[in-house]
Amino acid sequence: MKALIKHECNNLSMFFVTFIVLGCLTGLKALQRMQDFQVNYLDGILDEPEFQRHFGNLLREMQFIIIIPIIIMVYFQFKEVKDANVSDFILSLPFTAKKIIISKMLIGISILILNGVVIGLFFVGINIHSAPMLEHVRAISPVGKIFEGYTDFSMLAMTIKYILDMIFIYLVFVVGQFLVKKLGAGIVLTCMGMIAVPYLGVPLVYMAGLFGVIDRLTNIFFLGDMSTVMSIQNSQGELLRARMYDYNVGINDLLITGLCVLTVMLILYLVNKVGFTRFMYFTCSKTIDKILIIATGICSSVLPFYYYYWGGRGFIVALLLPVGLILGIIGMLIMSRIIQKDLDTEK
Repeated sequence: MKALIKHECNNLSMFFVTFIVLGCLTGLKALQRMQDFQVNYLDGILDEPEFQRHFGNLLREMQFIIIIPIIIMVYFQFKEVKDANVSDFILSLPFTAKKIIISKMLIGISILILNGVVIGLFFVGINIHSAPMLEHVRAISPVGKIFEGYTDFSMLAMTIKYILDMIFIYLVFVVGQFLVKKLGAGIVLTCMGMIAVPYLGVPLVYMAGLFGVIDRLTNIFFLGDMSTVMSIQNSQGELLRARMYDYNVGINDLLITGLCVLTVMLILYLVNKVGFTRFMYFTCSKTIDKILIIATGICSSVLPFYYYYWGGRGFIVALLLPVGLILGIIGMLIMSRIIQKDLDTEK
């Protein structure tokens, strides 16, 4: 196992550097915010810097940027064990596919944790360094008591949520490699599957008014809106309000942790079933092939809705259903043809 982990570290050495650099870039943006606060403080502008809100925005930006390096990392991890690219090193080792995937996940998750740790150190360091100035600003502010909730722990909690979200996304791409036979197709279909969730969600929100449900689900997988309106009474008995951007460990963290555990269990089940190369169909089973065809048809059938939703000119509402049905059938036929062509080339 030690040889596998060492090999994986060497294979992904550039990703250790890449994710550390990405963490440092986020930290440098946070430092810029601190410097702006210090300049304002010295100039006598004693406003709350709201580090928590700014840092939360930085993490949300990074959540989208970092998906591309994660995809590339998964590609490099699996290119030596899938398709016709099984490396001589892997073949020479007396390890099962289960041990190989465990070593790959350990290193992949470690890289993501390292990225989060770098960011968290910047955030906490900035908060500690700015503590004397923050105390002064909050002491003279009418709503300063409210912002005392911005603690080192709340910044760490926010960073932990970011790490868990990224680990889940990484594990989803790993699952894709065991659901689809080809390496490239697995990555592409996983991306399409992730995009399909909001793609199909918008019509549901529009037709059923499920705004609260969608927001709730979004906050599980991403750092959502952390704002809360807080109230405080001053010495004259006046009620003052301020918007606070706080984050603490809660139900969303437990849910995403549980999803990560379930995803790992699914990966271990699939690696025992199909390994890296024991695929009999386009996906890991004939049933999944059929589900993929149906899902493609559903996504294709929704296209007229978006054309109408974005103000398509001359489109008659009554045509939504028949046009959607036709496009759905075409989408199913295309995906069915792709799957059949792949199976024919393997014979």
